Amino acid sequence: MNATSMKKIVVIGGGTGTAAVLRGLKEYPVDCCAILTTADDGGSSGILRVEYNMIPPGDARQCLVALADSSNVLASYMHERFHDGSFAGHPIGNLLIASVFQRTHDFVQSLSIVGTMLSVRGRVLPVTLQPTMLHAYLKDGRVLSGEEHITTSKEIVTSLQQLRLTPASSLLPEARVAIMEADMIIIGSGNFFSSIMPSLLVSDMPETLRASKAKKVYIANCMTQNGHTDHFTLDDFLQRLSMVLGKDIFDHIIYNTSPLPSTMKNIGDPIHPTASLVKDSRIIGMPLLDPTPVAQHAADRITRSIFRHDSKKIAEVIMGL
Repeated sequence: MNATSMKKIVVIGGGTGTAAVLRGLKEYPVDCCAILTTADDGGSSGILRVEYNMIPPGDARQCLVALADSSNVLASYMHERFHDGSFAGHPIGNLLIASVFQRTHDFVQSLSIVGTMLSVRGRVLPVTLQPTMLHAYLKDGRVLSGEEHITTSKEIVTSLQQLRLTPASSLLPEARVAIMEADMIIIGSGNFFSSIMPSLLVSDMPETLRASKAKKVYIANCMTQNGHTDHFTLDDFLQRLSMVLGKDIFDHIIYNTSPLPSTMKNIGDPIHPTASLVKDSRIIGMPLLDPTPVAQHAADRITRSIFRHDSKKIAEVIMGL
């Protein structure tokens, strides 16, 4: 089946949540396009965005690997991190993307070149052509700047008043075309305020999503995030998305019904719809949690979620819509 006849699916977000969705979808005859936040400023990505004045490469690396051919040797090394020395903490994949960018001075072209090296099945695009900075305006007047500071803050759930991006950034033209031509658009999963929201705050993104004729799907996270979404119901996530997007755009809303492992009790709570929302025909509750914890790389400076969606199960649900 050629690319023109395949179902076109766009996945919007960033990081591990988006990669989990893509990893499952690549096993189907679909044309996938990931559209990713450019606001990451922590760890290896944060260092490289400053030193090379480039879009942070970490989220793109994860999604490229997720879409890579499983037999590709280079793909198996892309997440490998240096343990010490001047490269300590950097994954090989981030350095590869940065190296290609040094030659091309074009991040979109760089991702295409690295994608060819990895034999990816699909495309990975930044949501905008420049690195952006996320700012959280709190109720007491303080401002937290940078995704890294916002992600680690425990005040977001009680004090957040508004999120903004600087500088003012326009939606990447290729991303706009992908959204308008898509058969399905998926938002989530991923860090809600630090990955999902920055992708939607780019100028023209809400209007483009509303204008697209694609079927729109929201995938809720498997659990809440302490300090950010404590005690949130599925309704709370949808309400905040509607505020940014201008309306409730979703045709399908997917959430996990698998019980959380006991080891997660102090990390977050399961996300469920309220009694009124569960009656909504758009709601799909399925056991989607991957029970196998993801090992934290010893050289990774960022603490990441160890439990994620099962890529195969989430893809099965998506392909059944």
